[in-house]
Amino acid sequence: MKEFAAAAKNLAESMANFDEKFQQAAKVLPDDETMKILMGKVHGLFNTYSSEKEKEKENETEVSLTPDDGFWTEEVLKAVEAIEMAQKKRVERPTFTQYEKPSFKLLSQESNDGANTYGDDDEHHHDIIEQHGNAIEHAEDGPSEQMNKDNDNAEDVNEDEEESEKEECEEERDRRFRKGKQVEQYHIEPKENKVEREKRETAPAPAVKSPFMNRSIDARTTLGSEERLLAGFVFNDHCDKNVVVFKHYNFTLSKAQMETMKSNTKVDAGIIDIWAMLLNHNEKFKSPEAKSRMIFSTRPCHVLDQNHLTAPQTRNKRFAAEIGKEFPCADGNKLRSTDLFIFPDEYNGCYYMMCFDLKSMKFYIIDSSDGDIAPAVKYLFQMSYLRSGFVKFLRDQKHPKADKVVKLKEEVVKMHWRNKKNKTNEGVYLMRHMETFYGDTAWECGLDKQSEKPIEMLRIKYLHAIVTSDKNEIKKNIMEQVKKHNVYI
Repeated sequence: MKEFAAAAKNLAESMANFDEKFQQAAKVLPDDETMKILMGKVHGLFNTYSSEKEKEKENETEVSLTPDDGFWTEEVLKAVEAIEMAQKKRVERPTFTQYEKPSFKLLSQESNDGANTYGDDDEHHHDIIEQHGNAIEHAEDGPSEQMNKDNDNAEDVNEDEEESEKEECEEERDRRFRKGKQVEQYHIEPKENKVEREKRETAPAPAVKSPFMNRSIDARTTLGSEERLLAGFVFNDHCDKNVVVFKHYNFTLSKAQMETMKSNTKVDAGIIDIWAMLLNHNEKFKSPEAKSRMIFSTRPCHVLDQNHLTAPQTRNKRFAAEIGKEFPCADGNKLRSTDLFIFPDEYNGCYYMMCFDLKSMKFYIIDSSDGDIAPAVKYLFQMSYLRSGFVKFLRDQKHPKADKVVKLKEEVVKMHWRNKKNKTNEGVYLMRHMETFYGDTAWECGLDKQSEKPIEMLRIKYLHAIVTSDKNEIKKNIMEQVKKHNVYI
């Protein structure tokens, strides 16, 4: 009898603990269909247990529980009373509004008429479970969604607007279930709050891909009025330097950064990065005969510089991860069809770029400075690190030419416009090389060693090209401010 009393006491505690956990689950997942099915299954088990006990009760003689019976000791009666009190609290406490209240019908206890129950329509939920990918195993006897009609009067009546909104949400979830989509607590947004999907960019027509159309900026033409107005606005010292003049998603350029396009000023690395993004966008307009290019920002090479003391495996892994952020690796065809991979870099304050030509199988070094130290010596470690990291990236993407890149030797491109004069113009030279180099080492980019005027023109023209690009989400607002400012350079 002591064991029975202890078991009864444990059962009462378990009932109270179950109520608490059930209440927490109901608050966290108030509208989840999977939760409803699971709790309905629990309810079905309790009902099965109770019905069996009711049948046993009909075949038994009614027993009166009094202390006069020899085995109904005071300790046992207290344990049974504890169970009854726990059940009474369950019925009285309005805990569950969305789910069934499990009814623990013990021995001679009558069924709880006031508890909310689901109906017996199991076929509908069986279909849901099948479409849900058998998310809950062996749940063929799950409950239906409709509440038992006999219990509708026992529920609190919600406001009409809330009921209407809940019904719409439930209908939407049911519709998604029938389509075989997995639902995990959907939140149906109002129609007016839905975010419009960004329009997909379509491929340009063949007519705009003509090889006879010059897509590089002419460095020798005079500045237009809009270019001079924009430069007057950006270079004005009285304007707020923190004003953002270019924005594309999370990429921004402030007025302070754009001021580095002034004469005799070193170009900010952020401008080089945005320029690479715009050039990649313009690649869609290249002629079919031209080599396809991928131009990276300065960040991949910056990762190599930061990890020059780390183990090669770690350095290459971080470099490949950085490349993956900029190149759409998921499209294997695009990777294999790309001929030139261009990597701009800033090392010891000098701007230059390295390029892998996988069509001609060349590794180029392009540096505008004409110093006493050869680029092959000056950038020895950078070239070695880049080649090793790029091979790691190609092997990860299963590129067929990955092993051939390992054997490539660097080749310094000789250019007649290289000079030793103004180091502050190296950033503009780099932007010009990124714009015009397509793998031909004898190419002309429109610059001259004897004259710096084209470089000064390119500073303003590149500034104008960036701010007025279609990629600039705030172009219209900035150009309106430029017109109001109305100051020319």
